[in-house]
Amino acid sequence: QLRFDHYEKKRKDRLAQVLAERAKVIASNARKGEFPGVQSAQFLGMLENLFEKEAKRLETDLKGQLRQHNSLVKENEDQLKKEGILQEKLLERERKRASTQKFFAEVGQKTGAKLNAKLAQSSEIIARQQSDFEEKQAAFAREMVAEQERLQRFQEDRNAIVS
Repeated sequence: QLRFDHYEKKRKDRLAQVLAERAKVIASNARKGEFPGVQSAQFLGMLENLFEKEAKRLETDLKGQLRQHNSLVKENEDQLKKEGILQEKLLERERKRASTQKFFAEVGQKTGAKLNAKLAQSSEIIARQQSDFEEKQAAFAREMVAEQERLQRFQEDRNAIVS
């Protein structure tokens, strides 16, 4: 950038010198009332050459700016494309997450239903076993009472026979 500024300053200085010299020549010729001569032709040739160089420089600058602009446009398009791809990936990831979450919720509900059914069946079996146990205990207690009574009668009968 520094080099560019330096050369640009020099170019502007030279252009200003040429234009100042041209103005002097035109003013002196106007005073004399003469038509421009050979020096004027050289001056015009030099001016034409200077303008051609300036036009070439401007054309080169414009081409550079166009290349830079095209590069910037391409970078922007690439960035937009990348952002679009990223957005699609994020949406796909969100869809997968939602479907996985739904799947696990369904599996959880099914497992919960199975667990509840098994718990109900288990409690039913336990209740039946408990009632069977209580019935057996009651029957055993009745048998024990009956056995006690039978034993007591036997004892009474034996005592009655012995006495």
